[in-house]
Amino acid sequence: MAQKPFSDDIRSQILPKLSDEDSIESLVRDLQRVFKTDKHYSASQFDQQMAVMRGQIANLRRALEEQKSPWELVQLPLLTIDVKHQDPDARSKRRSFIQSIQLKAPFFSCC
Repeated sequence: MAQKPFSDDIRSQILPKLSDEDSIESLVRDLQRVFKTDKHYSASQFDQQMAVMRGQIANLRRALEEQKSPWELVQLPLLTIDVKHQDPDARSKRRSFIQSIQLKAPFFSCC
């Protein structure tokens, strides 16, 4: 089953949400509100976690666009996507991102 491409139904339901940058950033803000309730909250650790999440979203979006299977999805390179901090006086409020490919293999393996 994992080697069958994602269905057209799944692709049509999920892809628009993953392609909407404002929706992703809204999710990040919502998660940050929740995480901040933890007395051990760390902004830098949260930023690292969100970089991983954005990378996972980018890989899932790519897999759906290219009609890949879940098996092919987990074979994609590990990405992190960090927010590039910009000058607060900049006219544009659009964020820019820095994408990095993780070259180290994960500490776990499958199959």
